[in-house]
Amino acid sequence: MGVLPSAVTTARPEWVSFTIQAGRVVPGDPRERRFGELRQLTFDGTTGSARWHPDGHAVIYESGRSATSCGHLRRLDLASGKSKQLSPAGGWAALGAFAANGSAVLYAFAKTDQPPCTPSFSGLRWTLPHCDIVTLSLSPATKTDGSKSRAPARVLVQSPTYDGDVDTSSDGQHLVFTSMRDGDPDLYVAAADGRGVKRITAAPGYDGGARFSPDGSKLTWHAERIGEDAVAAYQEQLAQGRVTPRSLQILQAGSEGQRARVVVAREGYNITPTFLPDSRRLLFASDYDDPGSTPGQGRDFELYLVDPDGPVTATGAPRVERVTFHDGFDGNGQFSPDGRQLLFTSSRLSSQPGGTDLYLVRWLDGPEFQ
Repeated sequence: MGVLPSAVTTARPEWVSFTIQAGRVVPGDPRERRFGELRQLTFDGTTGSARWHPDGHAVIYESGRSATSCGHLRRLDLASGKSKQLSPAGGWAALGAFAANGSAVLYAFAKTDQPPCTPSFSGLRWTLPHCDIVTLSLSPATKTDGSKSRAPARVLVQSPTYDGDVDTSSDGQHLVFTSMRDGDPDLYVAAADGRGVKRITAAPGYDGGARFSPDGSKLTWHAERIGEDAVAAYQEQLAQGRVTPRSLQILQAGSEGQRARVVVAREGYNITPTFLPDSRRLLFASDYDDPGSTPGQGRDFELYLVDPDGPVTATGAPRVERVTFHDGFDGNGQFSPDGRQLLFTSSRLSSQPGGTDLYLVRWLDGPEFQ
């Protein structure tokens, strides 16, 4: 992709401490009252999820997504607008995360044509082939002749089956990831060096997309829970190396899976949860307000906000606030380290069916939203 189109940000100095050259400012929707200045960062319609560098000046993101490939992992410098591929040319890479100090990047990698990508919004289906979690140092090493080169990625977590969808705690001490090593796609935690792997979910059904809270005390993720009448069909899916959830809930637990509870149980698909900077509220995507699938366009996913411990409504559940209003896909939200900016993927300006790009928006919060 090279250098993306550049434009000087109109954001005020108190938003960021540097001038953003990546991408360009695009029109917002007045109904999206929590969004300030909106900036499109990628433009080819093949972008998946993204994560922040700890210093807030760069992001990593999936690029080259298609029906048969996750593509590769790229790093985008927000100040210069320069984009560089990090993962090897062969195989695919998915769902990376920076190490806490920003010196390395972790991601799932395999040489296969069946990727475990986050699915497109036209249909939720995960493939679960063999892949490993690897770590790649971002600091060039000095060779014996004095020249510099980057060391190859090394395997951090592996098993004879699927290991992926990794996240790191803000203190750099722990990992959480999804694995099929015990026969079901469950969540596991481990030390930052990959040792001490511990299974933290065991109920039948897919568990994925786990994210640590900024203070490291909690986890949130999306999951399907399988009833007895659906176990046989579910096991058949797993035997074929895939999972096609009928619905997905948002769960929350302590950092090692303790006191797990469902916090969003609305009908449909509730996916890609992430904590707000207060380590209490959650931002997630859902097709709850989809009026019905439109042929060729897929389902409508929007971003929503919920406080799991907030006052309950007449339904017995906390109030859910709709954040976006685009008829297409909005999801994969990730807040910047300072909590003032939000990355998300969206189809809102895509020129191709099912295409998604990466957006950066100034996040608005305060007493006026209570």
